[in-house]
Amino acid sequence: MQSKTKYLIALVIFTAASIASQYGSTISVPLWGNFWLPLSAFTVIPLLDVVRSFVQHYAEQSNMTLKQSAFQMLTIPLVVAFLFMIGAGLPMSIFLGAIAAVNIGGLFDIYIFRLAKRISEKPQIRMIFSNLAATLVGGAVFFAVAFTDLTVWLGLQEVNVVLRDNLVQGWLAQCMAIWVMGCSMANFVIAPLVKWLEKSK
Repeated sequence: MQSKTKYLIALVIFTAASIASQYGSTISVPLWGNFWLPLSAFTVIPLLDVVRSFVQHYAEQSNMTLKQSAFQMLTIPLVVAFLFMIGAGLPMSIFLGAIAAVNIGGLFDIYIFRLAKRISEKPQIRMIFSNLAATLVGGAVFFAVAFTDLTVWLGLQEVNVVLRDNLVQGWLAQCMAIWVMGCSMANFVIAPLVKWLEKSK
């Protein structure tokens, strides 16, 4: 299978995961004390981050420029998510928070992933660094938009139905869960699976 085909397949999976992560973010899971996290933080968001790293890896193998791959990875999920918000009633604050997080955190991820090539060629190793930055930055943006009255203050909706307390605790719990599960998934599941599939052809 050619690198371009692998890139397109990974991009489709990435887009689907970005949509699923938004719906999972409407459900909060209590942990201990004031700590909590969105359901998607330990389910589909780690998959989203892992696939993003492999999308970038195959983009490089296809000789795509950073600008080309970044444009596609940031705009395609935006358009699809917007359509889902209109058709499936996704809360405005979740939609805007997720889009802001995917784009801002995604820019950090894409840039640091390229820099980490100096350390390793393997995407599962490079994402350890890029995903940490993306999770911290993107998570902070998401929580600030999705779970506060910011969208109400801006006049985008009358009430935020997913308003939450203890945002710092939720952000820290989400960042740790996403980073640990994403790195584990990349190194122990996705990378071996990709290697096996490529050897079997």
